[in-house]
Amino acid sequence: MLFRSSASVQVIVDGIQPGAVTGLTSPSHTVGAWSNDPTVQWTWNAASDSLSGIQGYGIFETTSASSPGAILDINAVTTYTSAAYTSSTSPRYFNIRSVDNADNWDTDFRSAGPYFIDTVRPVGPTTVIASTHPVGVSRCENQVTVRYDAATDAHSGIRGYSYVWSQNAGTVPNSSVDTTSVQVTQVLGTGTWYLHVRSVDEAGNISSAVAHLGPFIITGDCGITYCTNVPTSTGFPGRIRAIGSDDVSDNNLAIQAYQLPVNTFGLLLGSNAPGFVANPGGSQGNLCILGDIGRYNSDVSNSGASGSFVISLDLNAIPSPTGPTAAVAGITRYWQVWFRDSNPTPTSNYTEAVRVLFY
Repeated sequence: MLFRSSASVQVIVDGIQPGAVTGLTSPSHTVGAWSNDPTVQWTWNAASDSLSGIQGYGIFETTSASSPGAILDINAVTTYTSAAYTSSTSPRYFNIRSVDNADNWDTDFRSAGPYFIDTVRPVGPTTVIASTHPVGVSRCENQVTVRYDAATDAHSGIRGYSYVWSQNAGTVPNSSVDTTSVQVTQVLGTGTWYLHVRSVDEAGNISSAVAHLGPFIITGDCGITYCTNVPTSTGFPGRIRAIGSDDVSDNNLAIQAYQLPVNTFGLLLGSNAPGFVANPGGSQGNLCILGDIGRYNSDVSNSGASGSFVISLDLNAIPSPTGPTAAVAGITRYWQVWFRDSNPTPTSNYTEAVRVLFY
């Protein structure tokens, strides 16, 4: 007798496409921003599938939001890190598409981007010029302005400049952006100073080349004293100094006479030329200015208990024999103070002289 048995085989058919991933983002890079990190990481929440389950994903790394092809590129993971991208002005996008275990592909896809990559250093500033101060020349004007050529960058563009003032000729600025301007202005203390500038691009790359400029020599006194004079009744010669600013446009210069006999009267003299006349008019001292000598008659001053006084000048009205004149950039002016003394009998004397070159 022949017996036949029958068995049933259950076949599950999955013809439903899976869902798309959710929460696609990059924890390493910001959308729309430049970065100097060439590898980008992405994470997402796994796609869902109600029957056969998720097999994996097709991915497409390109310059736009574009659907990946129907090729399984990665398994059912939730993170992916790119290889190192090259620097480019073109954006990078990450596109991902899910496939289930029945080989059904989602007709939709998800995209993240744009991301911009630049790992190349920018070109640093080249020509650096001080528009207010000559390099290596002592000046009392302590506000210095420096200009430099705009730097260039082949990919992300220039974000700004990192700069630092120091008293060392070889200082290197850090990577911070201190200004977006091609000009910096700084009030400096007395001493010798240098400016150092580097460029920074939008991706945070900083130029390897550093532009250095200096020294800028800032002094407390303006100009230079000359013609040391005869000692007074104190046993020391009268002194003079110019203080304030040697920038004509500031109109901020003063003359100080000091180391004088106490409680004596003095008169400031100004001229357009140096010179030397010994003991003029019977004075014990020497006149060290010549040319068109003008007297500051309205500023006769007393040295008081300190043996000194200060006279503020109007650079637009410097006395001369023919009337007030104005100081202009590029010229040198000379000053000296005449004062009374008893050494041992009543007499007069002069301080040393000072010359100031205006800028």
